[in-house]
Amino acid sequence: MLERLQLQSDMSEAPIESVVRRLVEEHFGLEPLLERIVWFRDGNGAAAEIRLIEVSTQTLATGRVDVFAFGPTPDTPYLLRIAEVTPAEWDQVRRRQISLPDDWTLDNMCAFERQGADGR
Repeated sequence: MLERLQLQSDMSEAPIESVVRRLVEEHFGLEPLLERIVWFRDGNGAAAEIRLIEVSTQTLATGRVDVFAFGPTPDTPYLLRIAEVTPAEWDQVRRRQISLPDDWTLDNMCAFERQGADGR
């Protein structure tokens, strides 16, 4: 089941969660065909990197999850690993027909869905 989160700032959030929420908000603002962003939280609580999959109708299907890594910056002080998949490929990932990278798991994911004009 997808966890639906509202994008809001909360000073009590862990720093990595604040960075993820900012990235999600920025990416939804930049990419109008982006439907969903899935954050794969590290199960052991370490905050060494941010792992995201963006689900977009604009992405070309490859049949796999190709991850691109971006080094830390002042605004994003974590290693950022991000991939884009089509909605059909995301369904295949969820059914385990397309593999995730070795150190990613569906067990500890958090999905952000684009909010429509009516708030849904």
